[in-house]
Amino acid sequence: MKKSSQEVLSTIQYTVVERFIENFEQQKKEFHYTLSLTRTAVYSNSHHFLLETLFDVSFKPLSNGQSFLYLHTNQGLFSFIISSNPEKFIQTFKSISK
Repeated sequence: MKKSSQEVLSTIQYTVVERFIENFEQQKKEFHYTLSLTRTAVYSNSHHFLLETLFDVSFKPLSNGQSFLYLHTNQGLFSFIISSNPEKFIQTFKSISK
């Protein structure tokens, strides 16, 4: 992830779960990354989304206390598993994307 010298306006932690088979048993590993919002883009560990390509940011709570954070883009819908309240991240996005 390469961020320009722009100020990060908001961040939120997300989790990527990798499942694999080892010794005939399913295993899982969790990796924790940060989604960063600047005035021009949103950066994840593996992608960056220019704000001009983002239509909306939304979330759906799950019963286990986690949520899906959705980035609606011109390339499709990207989902991120989060464990914290995304309201600040979403409100910051909406305030700069007007």
